[in-house]
Amino acid sequence: MVASLVIAAVAPFAAGSHTFASLTSFGGLESWASPSHLVGRGAQALAGQFAGSAVSAGLAKALEGAFLALFVILLWRLMRDADGTDAAGTWGVALLLLALSLPYLLPWYAAWFAPFLGIFADNAFVLVGVFVTAVLALA
Repeated sequence: MVASLVIAAVAPFAAGSHTFASLTSFGGLESWASPSHLVGRGAQALAGQFAGSAVSAGLAKALEGAFLALFVILLWRLMRDADGTDAAGTWGVALLLLALSLPYLLPWYAAWFAPFLGIFADNAFVLVGVFVTAVLALA
């Protein structure tokens, strides 16, 4: 069941690069909360000192793409290790990982994973989820 829900959530992203265009073109006040955007902007600033602006912009996009690729890898590993007894907790962790990998993170995205925080099997995910929820609440 979890696998079918995850496939339904990830299927639109398999349609090609045009699917990600709207995610990367948004921006705004809340984009600072996205880990991929934060790392991409930091890398862009560092690369801008040593290379041209085109190289630094490409590096930022590549890092945001790497966050999405890391999400797919972690999701695959999570699904492989899931034994089926904690489907809701696994789904909650998958939603938390998705929120952390998106290049644009709005405060209400915490509603995706916050209801599942109490049933996460790993305390590290609980702490990350609580921290992300608190940061997004300040936005």
